[in-house]
Amino acid sequence: MSDKSGQTFELPKPSNLLGQVFATLQNYDDPNRERVMEIPLTEIDPFPNHPFKVKEDEAMRTMAESIKTFL
Repeated sequence: MSDKSGQTFELPKPSNLLGQVFATLQNYDDPNRERVMEIPLTEIDPFPNHPFKVKEDEAMRTMAESIKTFL
């Protein structure tokens, strides 16, 4: 198969994909795997040199309302 640039590549065989899915399911209960954790906001400290700033302004409130409405 080729992409829009004309470069060719091989698609994985379905049998290989099944092996990856089952391997993932087998590792699901692994206590050492990465997990998503919820952390209370009170436990998070600001990072002073972070290049992006969150502004508590009207644009932020509008975006938050939009997310609540359309999500």
